[in-house]
Amino acid sequence: MNRSLISIFFASMLASAASAQNNPATHVRTPQFAFVAISVSNIDAALRFYQTQLGLMEQFRNDTPKQVELGLDFPPGGTIGPRLILTMNKRRGAAMPDAGAQLSRIAFYVADVDATCRRLRATDVNLGCQPIDDHKYKVKVGFTSDPDGNRIELLQTYD
Repeated sequence: MNRSLISIFFASMLASAASAQNNPATHVRTPQFAFVAISVSNIDAALRFYQTQLGLMEQFRNDTPKQVELGLDFPPGGTIGPRLILTMNKRRGAAMPDAGAQLSRIAFYVADVDATCRRLRATDVNLGCQPIDDHKYKVKVGFTSDPDGNRIELLQTYD
């Protein structure tokens, strides 16, 4: 397992434990996936993409002289999942990649892949391909990318 995957695993375990300590009613008994952090080159463009195209809401902003971090979640009552954190290095004005770390893709469950892809196309967002039905796994899949080229997988499950 490469170093970046190990660090993501341990970071998610620590975040889960910290969350449990901040909320005494929550007791983490097993490791839980907490967040995915991706580097971006333009924090405003990335935020606009994830808010307008996927419906995520900004939950926190940590703006220091060295970097900006934004935490995004789905709206209350919507999808429950790990938090997405966008990070941008202000000193270089570019993304902060970890040495050797590359993210394959970020997957989001959506209610209707076809409708989501139509909405993305209408706003000139490039789709990787037409949505595909994967009958073996009972899922419909669509692909796109965010403004920094991070691959986004859109999943719709069915029976």
